[in-house]
Amino acid sequence: MGARRKGGTAMAASSGSTERKIHVRMDEELHRCLRIRCAELDTTIQDFVVGLIEREVRPTPDRRPRANASQRRTKERRDA
Repeated sequence: MGARRKGGTAMAASSGSTERKIHVRMDEELHRCLRIRCAELDTTIQDFVVGLIEREVRPTPDRRPRANASQRRTKERRDA
């Protein structure tokens, strides 16, 4: 297994990694709020964002995947 990141999640080894990168644009105020929230939780932005994404996109036995407000807006724009 690779190195450990803060928060206890494992990082994949550099060679043959299956991790992907994303780039997210946000305004300065939202970024400031994100940094503050991560500091309050004593976590990294990386771990915080990955946790949010995992919670929203990975189905669990007790719930089905559901469309959130952002997905509904995207669908509405496509259908318009």
